[in-house]
Amino acid sequence: MRMLRAPGLALTAALLACAFAGCSDADGDEPAPRPTVSASPSPSASATEAAGTPVEPTLPAEAKEPTKAGARAFIAYYWDLINYAQETGEVTALRNASGAQCEGCKTGIAGIESLYDNNGYATGGQYKVTLVKINKLAPEKRALNAFEALISVTNQPQHIVNSDGSVQDLKSSTNRYVVVSLWAESRWSLEIMELQ
Repeated sequence: MRMLRAPGLALTAALLACAFAGCSDADGDEPAPRPTVSASPSPSASATEAAGTPVEPTLPAEAKEPTKAGARAFIAYYWDLINYAQETGEVTALRNASGAQCEGCKTGIAGIESLYDNNGYATGGQYKVTLVKINKLAPEKRALNAFEALISVTNQPQHIVNSDGSVQDLKSSTNRYVVVSLWAESRWSLEIMELQ
């Protein structure tokens, strides 16, 4: 099993490629203007969503419960946070939902911050998560409430504009991950994310 380098694997791979290629904004050039997001509103979409402004995902009620269903709902919510962070550069909620020792989580967050802090941006790349299986870890130890899940994650194509105006177009892909969610202090956090 290889350790996942980032929850936003496509975005982080592109950021690392840029870092190794020596991308910078030292020449003072402004990046290409960010395109306007156009969303097709659903019947329940708010005016903000209809205007194309991303809305931070809300933790579903089910994900507020220390149950298998709660862990399942939290995992889906976590990937919604990744989608939101990639589109907006806002990582606060994603960081709060990540365990302090989750290296893949920290690397992905740092990659998103680096892109946006340097006036870059990303469009597309949204993830769709399919739960393959989920199991409670250490069921004999009732004090520990953690679940390990195998998930299949498909991302849409992604367009990244770096601070120097260079562009990277990443193709759609599907990968499998093992994730571990832990219930502690009345909330879930993602503690491990490993690429299979």
